[in-house]
Amino acid sequence: MVTKSSRLRGTVLLLISATVFGLMPVLTKLAYDRGMSVTQLLPVRFLLAAAGLAIVVGILERGRLRLTREQFTGAVALGVLFALQTGAFLVALQTIRASVAVLLLFTFPMMVAVAGWVFLGRPVVARTVLALGLGFFGLFLAVGQLTAGSWTGMALALASAVLNAAYFLFAENELNTAPTLVVCVIGLMVTAIVYTVGVLVIGGKAVPDGSTEWAIVVALACVPLIGLPTLLIGVLELGAVSGAAISAWEPVVSIAAAVGVLSEPFSPVQVCGAVLVVAAVVLAQLEAPAPRM
Repeated sequence: MVTKSSRLRGTVLLLISATVFGLMPVLTKLAYDRGMSVTQLLPVRFLLAAAGLAIVVGILERGRLRLTREQFTGAVALGVLFALQTGAFLVALQTIRASVAVLLLFTFPMMVAVAGWVFLGRPVVARTVLALGLGFFGLFLAVGQLTAGSWTGMALALASAVLNAAYFLFAENELNTAPTLVVCVIGLMVTAIVYTVGVLVIGGKAVPDGSTEWAIVVALACVPLIGLPTLLIGVLELGAVSGAAISAWEPVVSIAAAVGVLSEPFSPVQVCGAVLVVAAVVLAQLEAPAPRM
């Protein structure tokens, strides 16, 4: 069961993860403003993150480096899911504002609640139904001012949400006994391989050009380096549903950073939409604290 100490530990770790991941859209937009391409942001970033975390694992997990075949397969699957989710989100950021992309991404906690009901037999009560209605109405308010040219970006952001929901549920149900940091290293290595192969196939620059561009990529590498282990440990402590609820802090960070750093417009109507989305995310999860496996 989830104890008070494990709930506190999981909550703190998930808030750290959400804060770090919340800065990623702004860092990505800054990279695009410097003329960088998606191919320059992905392979090197994840290679650096995997190398950094491998050093940490070598120090902290020296006695727990071996995984079972099932755990290794699960770690590879998480790496592929993370690659697809991150790639879809970064491409979406090329065509829609960071604040809107994050709001669309954060339909995923509601997806976690529904998928838990459909596939795992978790109960869905009236509160969850109300949360879904609030969430979609909030999204309608938040994205209502977008032009038709942004529909591709919106679709990619929603696809990223689906993949993120799958990531949360898979991590909770398949890897609760695996050494988390080792799983993260393998997942990051797989993500880096996926992107490296992708760049070789489609072409394009894979290495940043100048010192500023390198600084942005290093900062982006710190996002999964810090955010992914804290996310997985937090999800294993609290469960996918409660973990997704606490991750509602991420869009708050992203929207604040987008407005403050990028001077993105955000009308009062969109503020109301954002508040409804975050409220719906929390409301959808209140009755479903999952037991720790």
